[in-house]
Amino acid sequence: MDKDYDEKEPVEALNGMRAICLGNEIQPHLSNFVEGEGWEDSTTICKFEEPSCWRMTQVDANGVFEVVVHVQGVIEDKKLPPIRGELTKKKMQHIRQSITVSGLGSKAFGGDFDATKGTSEQPMLEMSNRIFTPKVEVPNMNPAKVDKQMDKNGVIEQTNAMDAIGRKKTVRISPQKLHVGHIVDIAFSMVAFGKGNELKARLLLRNIMLLDATHTQKWLKQKAKNQFLSVKSQPMLRQCLELQ
Repeated sequence: MDKDYDEKEPVEALNGMRAICLGNEIQPHLSNFVEGEGWEDSTTICKFEEPSCWRMTQVDANGVFEVVVHVQGVIEDKKLPPIRGELTKKKMQHIRQSITVSGLGSKAFGGDFDATKGTSEQPMLEMSNRIFTPKVEVPNMNPAKVDKQMDKNGVIEQTNAMDAIGRKKTVRISPQKLHVGHIVDIAFSMVAFGKGNELKARLLLRNIMLLDATHTQKWLKQKAKNQFLSVKSQPMLRQCLELQ
């Protein structure tokens, strides 16, 4: 985003949507979760297989479930399907989809950022996951069916046909509809990968929901308008120089 993006209205809209989401008990908000009394005592870090990792879990009447929380923010960057270009087998094992959000200076978002124990002058949260999982790590996992909007060039489908790597992630909205400046709700879990004392924590992307796209549209219109005025003023400037 640049100087043409008016941050005032998006911040107000973000804070309003966050306030609504705070009251959603079905989709627990990050700040509600960490500020809840006794959450640490009710939470257990459990080892999972396929793939091997440590996950934050809780228990209810239905049994053990992984903790998934929500946060709202403005998209600063995204790396989402469809995948372009050819991929080697080595690259397939590491390619990720990710999204980075900020609060554009919102104090409320800053509080959400602090809940993740993050440290930065400009609070941002990045959630990601691997698009492909080596079959050796998930021998019992079946490939997921991916919507054609996510795989218009067929890279994921071809990878699955190679029987080398299993697909595991899919979404219900077209990633092309998400742009920098959009306000979104992101569901994520907190996991750790590695062995022994070499564990690395990661915010694992679960779901992205578009909340508001109007501010990006205003930004692009203003940007186009400024570019038009800049181009239009150049001939006038040359005419003035010729008269002089």
